[in-house]
Amino acid sequence: MTITKDRKRYKSIDLLPTIDDFIILLKEVYNNINFENENIKSSIYSIYDRIINDDGNILYLRFSRWLPKQFGFKYSNKFSLPFWLERGFTDEDYNNYSKNIFKEIGDRLTKYVKNIKDKSYEYDTSYSNIYVLNTIKFEQYNKPNCNLCKSELILKKSMEFDTKIYTIEGCSNKKCITQDNNSKNIKWEAFLPESEYLKIKNKLSSIPRPFSKKFWLNKGLSEEDAIKKVFDIQSNNSKKFKGKKTGKSKYKLREKGYTEAQIRETCLAPSNYEFWIKKGYTKQDAELIISKNNTYAAKQVDFEKRLLPSNIEYWINKGFSEKESILNVKKHQTTFSKEICIEKHGIEKGIEIFNQRTKKWQETLYKNGNIKGGYSKISQELFNNILKIKDGNYKYATNNSELVLQENNKNYYYDFLDINNNKIIEYNGDQYHANPKTYNSDDYPHPYRKYKGYTSNDIWEYDRNKIKIAENNGYEVLIIWDSEYKKNKELTIQKCINFLTDK
Repeated sequence: MTITKDRKRYKSIDLLPTIDDFIILLKEVYNNINFENENIKSSIYSIYDRIINDDGNILYLRFSRWLPKQFGFKYSNKFSLPFWLERGFTDEDYNNYSKNIFKEIGDRLTKYVKNIKDKSYEYDTSYSNIYVLNTIKFEQYNKPNCNLCKSELILKKSMEFDTKIYTIEGCSNKKCITQDNNSKNIKWEAFLPESEYLKIKNKLSSIPRPFSKKFWLNKGLSEEDAIKKVFDIQSNNSKKFKGKKTGKSKYKLREKGYTEAQIRETCLAPSNYEFWIKKGYTKQDAELIISKNNTYAAKQVDFEKRLLPSNIEYWINKGFSEKESILNVKKHQTTFSKEICIEKHGIEKGIEIFNQRTKKWQETLYKNGNIKGGYSKISQELFNNILKIKDGNYKYATNNSELVLQENNKNYYYDFLDINNNKIIEYNGDQYHANPKTYNSDDYPHPYRKYKGYTSNDIWEYDRNKIKIAENNGYEVLIIWDSEYKKNKELTIQKCINFLTDK
């Protein structure tokens, strides 16, 4: 045979003088064979013999097309097993090749998709000045930031029909309150301009709904009938609900073998400091988040107008007298007592359960530093700071217990006592003691005594009488307000030290 190369015809023996030269050519132009396989080796010698001894001409550039026919190969699809078997390879060789090829293709595709995605999140001032949050669209010429934490927003380049837009996907700050909150209202407040947020909020609040009193008043019902209608709707909706209740069941967790410590950690709520500390926040950040959540929740509730069994108006509307309504409120709020335990479990077992639960409740309050017997954790912080600065013989809740004075068979507890100098410091919570700087005389600030008959004036009268009893027993009294201490702790501590040293 002759071989045409670079438009010149050569004798095959001149270009491929030995079998080794032919094998080198094969590895250059047709490497899809197993050179170690005996059948392939035999075919290589047979093809070389034909090239040297037979008649005809071969184009050098067409060797790769000509060779498969000479080997007698029938399959040309590299992704089929027969292709590999007839070329001298094994099943394992085929599997490795397929795996590597698909991995290489997958890696290239992943890299390509990632590059496309990264580019879609690159902010470009010339791309668009239209932003969309869900279905809310607004126009703004500077890049919007989160209104709550001031961090950058995650913006994605998108298209809405033929219009270029930026879709708002969230806040880039992983500690932002929006990360763990599915409330639309929170995200509107965080991601929308103030004008757009107020527009939506006002629009929603102006639409009466069937479960609102205003809706039924507009339908011509009286206020009493409207309240009853709302109550009936809410009651029926509760009865109709047959879905799965959300949240974690402590009973189920115990069944699965969780310890009490694991159950407590699993069931932490966003109203608990540990919930946020576990997510990497500092205690100070956690306090700010919880305070903001509580403030927001309080703004959404009309405490005076909502009607629940814990409201006196709820029972009056059902036909009870004012006195009967007050008793019903107290009864509704009492879900655990010795009488209830005895009625449910019998005398002996009921008393045992009541004593065990009361003891556990007290131990928990002491352990967590919550309110017990009229004291709060922050008041103990103030008293401990006083003790650090000025040595003395003091009594307060977490140090030798509180001072108790009795009059007319009634006990009065006092927060802090300097035993040697007969001086008392009372730490008053602004809401529980109705700080006159915040509340009017006819307000109902106390969170657990909102029913009629316990106004700010009643609280002040009780506190005046309490101080008078202390003074009649030879004690001098200083009042410290919770807001006063929180505003300037160092100044308040010094004020107490001065009081105790007669300065």
